[in-house]
Amino acid sequence: MVEHSHGAKGEITFVIWPHTALNWVGMRRLLCVLTAAIAAVAVYFALQGAWLVLPFAGLEALVVCGGIYLNARWAVTREVVRLDGRDLVVSRGRRDLVEVARLSRHWTRVALVRDGSGWYPSRLFLESHGRRLEIASVLTEVEREGLAADLRSQLGPAPVPHPTRPAPVPQGLPTAAYE
Repeated sequence: MVEHSHGAKGEITFVIWPHTALNWVGMRRLLCVLTAAIAAVAVYFALQGAWLVLPFAGLEALVVCGGIYLNARWAVTREVVRLDGRDLVVSRGRRDLVEVARLSRHWTRVALVRDGSGWYPSRLFLESHGRRLEIASVLTEVEREGLAADLRSQLGPAPVPHPTRPAPVPQGLPTAAYE
């Protein structure tokens, strides 16, 4: 998911979040329901005389809690691309953002690289002065293409790298002058 906002000083911010089905409150409720179901089944079998089920039920509850915690932790990560003045700043993190890169706004090129076979999702890169930084890896294909178009429109034209230099023009006097 991409949130686009304009700041008071003319800065433009793109906040990139992963798609999640549940927020933290919903994940806690799911965790409580699953743990209660595991405990109920374990207690039922323990009362029937199969007490050896209890440690395995505890282990199962621990694995489920760990998986839900890791998923909830991943769900709050965000990536912020900020265009302010002459700089393009990319920051990543959860609560506290850490600046990953600071690129020159006018020399940055947006590259959307697609897989030739079509098996893998595209990748969105910001390229500047020999540096290449991947962003928006958590987005869907349509959102990534939209973000690339928005960034291109905000960055303006970037210099296109020349694959080869033009052939040098011969300097000097024409051959007719020597006759």
